[in-house]
Amino acid sequence: MGIVISDELDPLFETGVLLYCSSKKFNAKDRIIAELNGLGINGEAFYQKHFSIIKRYLRYFKKNMVVIEGKEFFFNAQEDFFALALKILVENREWIDDFGGVSDLEVRSLIAFMLENRQSTRLPDKEKMPVLEGSSEIIDFLQKQDITEEMKWHFMEFMSRPKYWLEVLFECISANIPAYEQAVYVVRRPYAEVLKRYRDYTEAHAEDMQKRYGPDRVVHPTLIAPVQQLDTFTRGYHGMLNEFISRKDRNPDAIKDSLVMKMKALGDRSKLEILCTLKEQPKYNLELADSLKLSTSTVSHHMSVLFNCGLVSVQKKNAKVYYCVETEAIEEMAADLQNLLG
Repeated sequence: MGIVISDELDPLFETGVLLYCSSKKFNAKDRIIAELNGLGINGEAFYQKHFSIIKRYLRYFKKNMVVIEGKEFFFNAQEDFFALALKILVENREWIDDFGGVSDLEVRSLIAFMLENRQSTRLPDKEKMPVLEGSSEIIDFLQKQDITEEMKWHFMEFMSRPKYWLEVLFECISANIPAYEQAVYVVRRPYAEVLKRYRDYTEAHAEDMQKRYGPDRVVHPTLIAPVQQLDTFTRGYHGMLNEFISRKDRNPDAIKDSLVMKMKALGDRSKLEILCTLKEQPKYNLELADSLKLSTSTVSHHMSVLFNCGLVSVQKKNAKVYYCVETEAIEEMAADLQNLLG
């Protein structure tokens, strides 16, 4: 099976992220603007120009959402914790309807594998997953992970009662799919326009998306994460406003915007060190973290910026995501500088 580029939203993913963005802990606007600023884009201007549909979408979801007891465990948690829980949900969506035949030990093994192998692109055989039968084994496992102390305590509770907490998550998602559907209906007209542009974009960039997400993926558009590119083991989620960031118009203003974005990224010493390291050979997240003495979460943040700037690309090999320098983008940057300033 090759890559399948869908033009349909994934209700489970959309509802989960809508719930997270509706939590008291999450300030969607500030977070998005900060991410865009990090790419060298005027985040405030971009947000005001393109995000009216997203704001309306989120507002109507909040208006109709159902509050479930215990939801704070996931939706007020740190983003990395929520992201892993959401990944479990979208990869095991059949559990929502039939969770009875799954044991706590199976779920705990899955959580442990996904936490320990956050860069893996496929699950191993069940017999190769970690087996954590008691509290002492869970504690020993978590102490070895490169995560904050707060997240260790959160995962300790999750792994102590994994089926109970996943059932809470399933209930939250199931109860709020109608709110998601109502929100999509309310924004149906502007959404139809965005979807048309998205279809045109994905058709024109099918080869690039193949490289980004790799084979054996169903890639969905996402409205609630509109400028992000995310993937799980079998699915990808491509932000519907990404075209405005990655568009390569060759008019002078677009060239200057692209240069600002790339030069801002290279103005950070760690990002420059990453590119120098990748020039030697492609590496995956943990290799970069070890060689540069950075945490894996910090490396992931740097790679997200470099990827969105077009300075790196990804290759998926042996169940790992390898990052590579995009030499053509660097040559293009040098040529653009020469043309503007030479």
